[in-house]
Amino acid sequence: MAVAKKAPGTARVRGEARLESIRRVVLELVAERGIEGVTIDAIAVAAQTSKQTLYNRWPTKADLVRDAVRLSFDGATPGDPGDLGSLREELRLILESAAEMLRTNRRLIIALVDGAQRDETIMSIMRQDTREAYREVLQRPFKRAIARGEIGPMTDLNLVSDIALPLLLHRAMWGELIDDRVVAGLLDNVILRLAATPSER
Repeated sequence: MAVAKKAPGTARVRGEARLESIRRVVLELVAERGIEGVTIDAIAVAAQTSKQTLYNRWPTKADLVRDAVRLSFDGATPGDPGDLGSLREELRLILESAAEMLRTNRRLIIALVDGAQRDETIMSIMRQDTREAYREVLQRPFKRAIARGEIGPMTDLNLVSDIALPLLLHRAMWGELIDDRVVAGLLDNVILRLAATPSER
């Protein structure tokens, strides 16, 4: 009787899928209990694995949580919509995507913001994967708008790109509505007005 051979890389792919499953379990527990309320025992039970399996991959709970946090931000930054010929339209698409992410992951984000105050590594991950990533994607529409002559060249790009996400995050943390109308108000009453104000630097 012929023995079926495993396709090359099958075990590795299966192993990676299992690791991702464990990371997602961690994120679910963090959203439910907060970082401090999550234990290795709870992770092992929820992930249907042994504590030894977890420790073989992640020496400490902190290592596992940090790894899961990296996963949570992988691909979370909205993509660049490209040149649509309108600063407002490009920003609207980016911010509506960000608002959806905040609505969907509100409890997890609150737990991570809290945990980042006590864990510099988590703070660094969030800084790099949210603030810096969002700054980069938000500044592209402004740079295109400057090139088109839609706004002036002296616009403070750091200011206008840094203010949008914190305002949405503030509403999310307080459980306030973040819908398309809120995004439109943020654009028209804050972001685009700032973009029209020349920087004094």
